[in-house]
Amino acid sequence: MKRIFALFFCLLLAAALTAPALADVIWEPMDDFYFEHYDECRLEESPFTAETDTPLCRSPEDPTSVGVLAAGTTQTIRVRWTAPSGDEWGYVEYYADGWINGWVNLSDPGAAPKAALQTTPVVLTVGALAAAAIIILFIRPKKR
Repeated sequence: MKRIFALFFCLLLAAALTAPALADVIWEPMDDFYFEHYDECRLEESPFTAETDTPLCRSPEDPTSVGVLAAGTTQTIRVRWTAPSGDEWGYVEYYADGWINGWVNLSDPGAAPKAALQTTPVVLTVGALAAAAIIILFIRPKKR
């Protein structure tokens, strides 16, 4: 009975890890710059934390400000584009009293993309607990 409960618990933990990967919809921004440079852009979902107040530009080629990400604000970079100069630009879209979207210069010293391990502590913790439960309950030496 104890092993059946442990197996059920491990399966439940494993199922919890798969929940975020259920959708397969490909999102694309409704942005003129993106459509002009479609072949040079790559879609991604990575967190971005502004270390200082970071301006959002209309496009990497048009420095007109469309908003500012306050210091400490975390948003998702949905599209990444590398300029011929080597600068990395990321497309950000979020809702704050209306939709705000623009491009942020990721090569700017004030822009600091967060590492993936800093953004997924819950998933890593659940995975570690599931692995520990499997090791403790199922891979132990047999009594003689």
